[in-house]
Formats: sequence, structure tokens, C-alpha cells
Amino acid sequence: MRAAWYERKGAARDVLVVGEMPAPTHRAALSEPCEAADPAIAAGLTAREGEVLRLLTEGVSDREIAAALSISKRTAGNHVQHILQKLEVDSRTAATVFAVRHGLA
Repeated sequence: MRAAWYERKGAARDVLVVGEMPAPTHRAALSEPCEAADPAIAAGLTAREGEVLRLLTEGVSDREIAAALSISKRTAGNHVQHILQKLEVDSRTAATVFAVRHGLA
């Protein structure tokens, strides 16, 4: 069945869409956790934090992380701090152990 409906696109505009109406999304499906393709994302890290964590497991410094990812040393350090907070660990070594045990490295 072809139908026309308005779909929210961006903050302030609706777009008329013509075609098959999308299937309704059930609230239960939205509340269930889904398996992320990247285990780092499943652990609550952003994709970039996952990259930084993988570099941390190699024992590299903030300066080396920055060079590898073409970011500033300060940004690399911020990513490391966010990783430590999200993983609830106190050191880079503990983050590395967490990464290895949970298949993030």
C-alpha cells in the first residue's frame, strides 16, 4: 500500500514522504539492549574512545595517541579521562586490563 505521511527531518521541518509506510516501532523493542557491532560501543564508549582505548592497550602516551589520530595532545588526554570514567577504573593499566578481559583490545 502506498501512502503519504510527514516525517520529522531535522529540528524544524517536516518532509512529505511517499511510499511504503514504515512499520511501527514498539516501545519494548526500543528499551531492549541491542548488540553493537563494536564491543567498545557496547561498553558505553564512543567510536573514537574505542580507538583511543585500543591504542592505550599498546602502552602509548597521549602524545602518541594524538599523533596517530591527528588530534591534539589535550584532546587525546580528554578521551583517556572519559574512558577511565566510563569504565570506572583509576588508571591506564586498569583500562587496559578491562579492555583485554572484555574483548575490546
